[in-house]
Amino acid sequence: MTGKRLFLTSCLAIGLLALALSLPSVAQAAQKSSGKPLPGAAPAATPTPTATPTPWPGLTGPGGCLHAATTILITDPNFQQVFPTAAPGLDLRLAIAVDILKDPPPGAQEVFIFSFFDEYGAWIADRDAGQVIKPQKGSFIYNVKYQAPAGKPGEFALFFQAWIDSAGKTIDTLQMVTIVLVSGAPQNRAALDKARGKVDSRAKGVEANAAALGATFRTREGAKGLTVKIQPRESGDHVAFDLSANRDCQAVLLDLSSGGELKMLAPAKGQKPLSLKAGEKTAFPAGGEGLRISGPAGVETVAVLALEDGAPGSEGPMETAAKWAKAGCASDAAALAVAGEAAVIGRQAGTIGKPGAAAAVPAKAGKAPEKGKESLGNLFEKK
Repeated sequence: MTGKRLFLTSCLAIGLLALALSLPSVAQAAQKSSGKPLPGAAPAATPTPTATPTPWPGLTGPGGCLHAATTILITDPNFQQVFPTAAPGLDLRLAIAVDILKDPPPGAQEVFIFSFFDEYGAWIADRDAGQVIKPQKGSFIYNVKYQAPAGKPGEFALFFQAWIDSAGKTIDTLQMVTIVLVSGAPQNRAALDKARGKVDSRAKGVEANAAALGATFRTREGAKGLTVKIQPRESGDHVAFDLSANRDCQAVLLDLSSGGELKMLAPAKGQKPLSLKAGEKTAFPAGGEGLRISGPAGVETVAVLALEDGAPGSEGPMETAAKWAKAGCASDAAALAVAGEAAVIGRQAGTIGKPGAAAAVPAKAGKAPEKGKESLGNLFEKK
């Protein structure tokens, strides 16, 4: 479904360096994204034009796609207003405007992930949200729904975007970190810097996850010419899948929900991978109506991974994707459109509007799945 490292222009590289060493105000970041001074602000100095972009240290690669980006902002759901803090209970978005100034190479997959950390820099594992999509040239807003936890002094968010080739190698990357102040006073500066360092160190793990997703949520041939196919059969709000392979093999099914959550569809915990026979169709689930399609609006992607022999054990979904990709699995993916509640995570064309006063928007509760029904949908907020 749906390189070279990412370059930043010199002026934006300087801005990002300031972000890494200090905590610039959201108002300053908003001024960058709109390109216009905020009311009462001094006119911004005109940057000196440069003929050749200056590569950002650590993000340099052959060629380059010349990505330019703002910092992560807290916005309203329509990306028109920017907030200095994320008050608990509001329907907000974490959004980043990215200009992709060059066409992606053939066969590239784009993976982007939002990761979250507490005020001490500890990773909140069940809050990760990501998508695998087709990379495109243009101006985009990458965003995720965000509800600030009550009574917490601060929370970090990390945005990671990468282009991945068919072998699972990173072509381009863009990493940005910010702190979201939600209530009360932040920690002292020394503790804050230590927490930010822990978040930065997590970026390598996020890159590995992105590579695993980019390698497996696509159609690719495995070792020794192994191929596998997945074909969805939709009936109303339910779906089943026909799996097939050109050789006897073992298979697992992974689901990247429309809410950005990765989970294992098959096998169930403690069970062996599915067994596929050469040239035969295997239905999943084996009987009944199938799986119910639910959750926030967006795209649900289901991938099948297959290996002839020596298949690694099935652990967590991300660990499974990484191990099976490393073992040379074949894979295929099917995308399903989900028409439901407001989207949780996405990429859309456009730029972030000029910030202004915003009215509070109450957060909406998600619709619970029907009892006794297996569901592909996953809400971002954990109950």
